[in-house]
Amino acid sequence: MAETVLVEILSADPIGPLSLIHGRTAVQGDVLANLFAFFGHEVRREYYVNDVGGRAVTLCDAVRHYILSHTEGDAVEGRYDPIVRYIADQLSDRLGERAPETSDEEWNRLCETIPGLLLHLQRNTLAHLNVQYETWFEERNLTPERVEEGIRRLRDSGAVKEIGGALWIETQRGERALLRRENGDFTYFAVDIAYHLSKAERGATRMIDVWGPAYHRHRARLVEAMKDLGVQAPLEVIVTGGIRLENDGVPVVYFDAASVLLDPLLDRGAAAGLRALLNTAPPEEDLVLDLDELNTVATPPAVQTAWKVSSAWGGGIEHPDHQRLRAALQALEAVRPGDSPSLLKEARRAEAVLQEACSRYRPDLVYAFLASLAREYESASGDRHLESWEPERRTAIAEIFSHLLHLLGIPSTATAG
Repeated sequence: MAETVLVEILSADPIGPLSLIHGRTAVQGDVLANLFAFFGHEVRREYYVNDVGGRAVTLCDAVRHYILSHTEGDAVEGRYDPIVRYIADQLSDRLGERAPETSDEEWNRLCETIPGLLLHLQRNTLAHLNVQYETWFEERNLTPERVEEGIRRLRDSGAVKEIGGALWIETQRGERALLRRENGDFTYFAVDIAYHLSKAERGATRMIDVWGPAYHRHRARLVEAMKDLGVQAPLEVIVTGGIRLENDGVPVVYFDAASVLLDPLLDRGAAAGLRALLNTAPPEEDLVLDLDELNTVATPPAVQTAWKVSSAWGGGIEHPDHQRLRAALQALEAVRPGDSPSLLKEARRAEAVLQEACSRYRPDLVYAFLASLAREYESASGDRHLESWEPERRTAIAEIFSHLLHLLGIPSTATAG
């Protein structure tokens, strides 16, 4: 039965440019969303914009300090993160020479624009990585009343206790998670509960969150809270693993993947190579990359083979279509003289592999299958009978390759967008 699947992908804080780790989370979440859409579900990709909180305030303070010190002629550029300098340049244009006289009230208004500036940068980066969203949901839309409603429902379920004026939720594992502080301020956890309640209110019948590393404890608490609330839409949270960098097999210790920014890599036109590279390990396992791979980010041989076959054998499609893939597979059912058995056997696995990738939340299986099919094709390409195949059978193989490329978010031809 078709469902309305809301896939929350990445939702990084708008406090800086996106890194390689962000890219992995975005790509694997996007491929997973493509799989659910392929199997007939209504899919909405959503980015939760964390535009409220202490980190934004800290960034604002740094920007203000930079602008004022620069105006007074004693700024030392090396002290400041490049993103601070970028925001300061944007705001300085608005302030002009009156920066030193700017009131706290006006600074606060300017600070409210900072998440928007950074979100614009992040959206551009994700678009270049070919990750598109239907919805950008801003945290500030969650009013205190909506957050309080979530806490009230948890209280009614018996999961909340008041201790010293603060409200806590007790998990089945005996842990406590703070919902509301003694001063009445809500925690991020309480706000996130309200956000997920809003997903169900907006029609989601299944919720899938794909987050970056380090959210394992938050995942367990949130899933349990949704069950305590009796939310009908099941919630699955995938916490992607980290990225370990190596140099000729030796772990790199002088910098990490979080310091490798996506934009310089994408500026080299490496979107197809990056999307493939970042989807070569199961989502919840660490991905190991060699520095040479990052320095080149070449289009993988499997993708090049898929492009070649799609171009030569006429398998271009506008978007993945489950029924069309089935038709392609039916064209390969019969065994004919001169067939390449290994290639046909591998190609016939396409639907089963995609079903497994979707049901097990394993987008990496799509690329692994593309690579395996490409190897079988290259092995069979020396067969003198291959080019004598009937046109519909050649087109069927090409369409399978094209479907895999589309599901991976990679253009189906070498010259496409």
